[in-house]
Parts: sequence; structure tokens; C-alpha cells
Amino acid sequence: MKYDIELRGTLCGPIWQGPRCSMDISADLTREAARIVGGKVTLRDVIQLVMCERAGDFQNAQLTADSEIMVRSGHGRTARHRWWPVTAFPSIADYVDAEALSCDFGGNDDA
Repeated sequence: MKYDIELRGTLCGPIWQGPRCSMDISADLTREAARIVGGKVTLRDVIQLVMCERAGDFQNAQLTADSEIMVRSGHGRTARHRWWPVTAFPSIADYVDAEALSCDFGGNDDA
């Protein structure tokens, strides 16, 4: 069975100018994982790649606690999906600001 995995949420952290800001983020983790060459690819490997590429002007960017990872199986009428908060994955805990929520920031930019 084929699985598709997505990340949806908000990046947050200080930008190079100093203020704490946020930016919406959406990434197809299945596609990103396919770009990693080598042995076994972990969730941490894929999140690290996404954060490095998308964090831009952020210094020490993290995901907000209400960011989610969705796993979808099947397609069409048999498709099923399930969402998990990023806080449910200990392997990426250092990429999550457990005290920040996307609503803490006004006027998010689109990713």
C-alpha cells in the first residue's frame, strides 16, 4: 500500500533583523524523502532537509506545536488519512517550539 506523508503548520523564530516572526509551511514529506540519497531515511532527516531549505531569514527556526503531520493511504474512495501533532514525534522535538502556536503570530505569510 502506498502512503503519502505531508507536513502542514507554521515556522517560527527570530529573523535576521531580530523580531520573532512566523511563516506558514506545507511540504510533501514523501517527495522530500525521495531526494535524500543513502540508506534508511528517517522523519528527522526529512524534517531537517525541509527546515534547512525553507527557513530562509529565520535563525533557529522551529515548528509551532500545532503543526501537523498527515499520513494518507490509498486513493479515491478508499483513501484514508490521519493527522498527528508534531509534538507526538520525539525524534523531531528539537525542531518544535512546544510553547508556540500559529495563533501567537499575526498575519502569517504563505510558504
